[in-house]
Amino acid sequence: MKVKIADIDSAHLHSISTLEKQLGKNICLVAVQTSGVLYAVEAKTAPNQWEPVDAVYRRIDGLKSLFTDHEEARLAKSSLKMLLSRTKQKDLKKRPIRIRRIEAPDAGRPSHKASS
Repeated sequence: MKVKIADIDSAHLHSISTLEKQLGKNICLVAVQTSGVLYAVEAKTAPNQWEPVDAVYRRIDGLKSLFTDHEEARLAKSSLKMLLSRTKQKDLKKRPIRIRRIEAPDAGRPSHKASS
């Protein structure tokens, strides 16, 4: 996932620093700029119920559910479907998988859009 450090003024930087001190020595807050759109790869667990694939297939190490690039999400979906079709493990049940577009609330468009 690509991350861009937020460009914030010194007053906001001071507020973050103050909050860090209140939270304790082991806490470091980072300000990042949102990209506006994320793509969630989800598996169907019941009728009209979708869960992130990393929650459904916990045994698969390194599996991600959120992507900033649609092409990366599509490749992750197809790779997961191929893995599930070839596996013999019974706990890795093959399920319908979709890619859901999640837009930032201030984008002025509907916040969710799914594609199969």
